[in-house]
Amino acid sequence: MTYAIPAHVSVAVCEGRPIFLDLKANRYFALSVELGKAFLDGLDDQSWLTDPSVTEALVRQGVLCRTCENQPRRVPQIPRPTQSLLDAPLLPSGRVDHLLALTAYVKARTELRVSPFEATIRRLQRRKQKQTTVSNTPVGEVVAAHSRLGRIVTVANRCLPRSVALMDILASRDMHPTFVIGVRLPFAAHCWVQTDDYLISDQALTVSDYTPILVV
Repeated sequence: MTYAIPAHVSVAVCEGRPIFLDLKANRYFALSVELGKAFLDGLDDQSWLTDPSVTEALVRQGVLCRTCENQPRRVPQIPRPTQSLLDAPLLPSGRVDHLLALTAYVKARTELRVSPFEATIRRLQRRKQKQTTVSNTPVGEVVAAHSRLGRIVTVANRCLPRSVALMDILASRDMHPTFVIGVRLPFAAHCWVQTDDYLISDQALTVSDYTPILVV
């Protein structure tokens, strides 16, 4: 019997402390300094097992579960964004692109409001796993229309539905970028979309202080 991070829990290390995202509970949380250190110390060698009280405490907190198969999971390593399509002047975008961007955004907001957060993430993961083709279609016009959503609806502080919407629009054109949720301390969370080290949903400085906690 071993222990692993539950499949619905993701973790990032910020300033030496683990920060957790529980998809089922739709919440971020941290551990006490002592328990957080014990968690990090045991990631590679499962040294939690040397102190049953620590192991049980981590299980009670929901950051470990008993398993016979899985091993401790890490957030996939991705390139840190160094540039962004939004750092340059936006390309022109037409009414059709604006309508598609607005429709995708409304659908994403509705989905996140009526369905569990985990369901949306699993949907993105399943689609990414089924990806069989890679399109070389330029994304400039799509990104420009998506960026101009603020002229039509209020999108400030709504990075999650905006990012889900952009993923959906691009997937409809056989483009499959990377969806990222990041965290920082003092605590804040942000969501963005990138392809390799190129941001397509935000300006580069917007995400520079965030550490990825969930990557699709």
